[in-house]
Amino acid sequence: MTEKLPRSMVEPKNPRLNASRRANLPHVPGTRVGDYIFLSGMTPIDPQTGERNHGAISEQIRTTLSNMQHMLESAGSSLGELIGTRRRKGQADPSCLARGEIARAALSAHGR
Repeated sequence: MTEKLPRSMVEPKNPRLNASRRANLPHVPGTRVGDYIFLSGMTPIDPQTGERNHGAISEQIRTTLSNMQHMLESAGSSLGELIGTRRRKGQADPSCLARGEIARAALSAHGR
């Protein structure tokens, strides 16, 4: 395949969720390449305040997944179209495993 696919930035409809832009950083939270949408740097930013959620890990995961859902919907997609996720792993301890279980449970609620 030698042809280049069209690329475009995906901006959240809620500007409070674009923490990189607010911090004047050269990062785009979403990129559309052809029919695919890539998200990166998703964090537990509270959509009401724009501040980072420092609550329990389970709450941070739910907030991050909600922000992922918002970004996908901003691009005209949804969690139901999700192909896969990758996450940075913390230390290999039981709490890391618990966080993964919370994320898997939330994604499975959307058929993934």
